[in-house]
Amino acid sequence: MEHFFASSPRGLEPLLAAELASLGAKNAAAVPGGVAFAGDWRVCYAANLWSRLASRVLWRVAEFDYGGEGDIYEAARSLAAIERSSIGKIISRLARRALAPPRQAKSRGGFPGVEGPDNVRPLTPEMVRDALDED
Repeated sequence: MEHFFASSPRGLEPLLAAELASLGAKNAAAVPGGVAFAGDWRVCYAANLWSRLASRVLWRVAEFDYGGEGDIYEAARSLAAIERSSIGKIISRLARRALAPPRQAKSRGGFPGVEGPDNVRPLTPEMVRDALDED
């Protein structure tokens, strides 16, 4: 189980905790500025996709004590394994899918209502679900 933090405007923390719990978050604890919670990656994606109160959802990759700037850099260097983790692979799959040519030919204008380059597709919940299911 992973640990996350969803930031929110002050005063909305209790409402965000309830919202995250309804999305499947475990141990949601409101603190000033957001909610700490636990869950699997599906809960994280659900919070990112459907939360109306969270400003952003952050993944806690480590917890350590520090006494100065050097300790922070040393801890960050020790986390290089994250790039090789399963979430790194999932993010790579999602990026490839978003940049892949669409399966069906689209008009020259790209996707209706979507601004941006013609070769970038918006990520859909189905794309996220498929990328998670590959592991």
